[in-house]
Formats: sequence, structure tokens, C-alpha cells
Amino acid sequence: VRMNGITRILRFLVSMRPSPELASQMKIFMPFVAFDEGRCSVPGCNKLWDHYGFAVGCQKQGASTGFAYSSLQDSSGAWFSLPGACPAVSVGDKDRGCMQKYPGGGCSDLSVSPTCTYSIKYAGEIFLDELAGIQDFAKWQRQGNLEYDEVKDRGVGTSFWDFRGSAAWCTRRMHRVRSLLKAKYPLLPEDLPAPSCF
Repeated sequence: VRMNGITRILRFLVSMRPSPELASQMKIFMPFVAFDEGRCSVPGCNKLWDHYGFAVGCQKQGASTGFAYSSLQDSSGAWFSLPGACPAVSVGDKDRGCMQKYPGGGCSDLSVSPTCTYSIKYAGEIFLDELAGIQDFAKWQRQGNLEYDEVKDRGVGTSFWDFRGSAAWCTRRMHRVRSLLKAKYPLLPEDLPAPSCF
């Protein structure tokens, strides 16, 4: 079983704009906010929304944080946080009152409301099995194979995830991701430059 039952990579095209609160400060992003099960998991979340609006958050990554690759345009990478409705409450516990008071930043059209800061469109998916060249993951795993061993920094029965911190191997993996997405979705862009956190 893979971590958290993850079986695929979903790709989305995200359009965004700064909240009115951030625009008045000449900023595009608020600080990154971690979410778990649809809930902001840092203290004082609702105060953040009151201060920044439902803005997209951004946090630089990079080799110093253990991630060796993000895109061809920016090797440092970034994480983005997208506050949805009632962002201080877990998915199953959100109620109508909370969602009305804290509508979040997501919408289908950025011109709909001043609280709308991002829209998301599905842009394809690939399964980890096809990415790593595994036909039947359960059978493959029963045969004693392992996608990745952190101690050895390599897999058993596959080399796809080997050398997690290697920029060269990460680049190779990303080329595989891009080629699969391009083959499956030839009318969609292969890649778009990610905005810089500032």
C-alpha cells in the first residue's frame, strides 16, 4: 500500500489573483498555510483570513527542504495553499453558517466576487503504476518488491524512485511525467511556469 493510499497524480490549471487585502499591500501571495483534511492546521487561521482575505499562500521549497526538483523554469519549487470554504474546519464538519461567514477563495470565475482569488480546472491525471512501469501493484508488492526504501534510497524491483535527492534523477522522473501527460492530453499545455513567491 502506498502512503495515504495515493495512486495517481492529478494535474490542475489554476488561475489566481491577489485578494483585495493583499492588492492594497502590493502583494500577490499570503504566507503558505498547511491544510489537513480541508482544515487549516496552523493556529489562528480565521485571523489570517480576516487580515489577508482568502488569498492563495505560497512557500518556497528547494534542495534545503529535501525537494530537489520542481520545474524546468524554477529549480527551487514552491508549495501553494488554496483556502476553501470554512477553511478552519475539517471537510466532514463544515456547516452552512461557517461556509457563509468564511466562503473561501475558490470559484469557477475570478470575476464573480471580490473574495474569489482562484479557480481550478482539471488538466489530466496519470497513475503511479504507469509512471513507474508497474502492471499490477498488489501482485508486484506481494512478490517482495518495494517502490522506495528510505534507508537504501532506492527501490526493490524498480529504480524509478531511486536517489530521491538527486536533481538528475528528479529531472528524469519529471520528464517521464510530462511525456505521459503530453501523450494522454495532447491539446493541453505540457508545462506552465509557476509564479514566484513574493
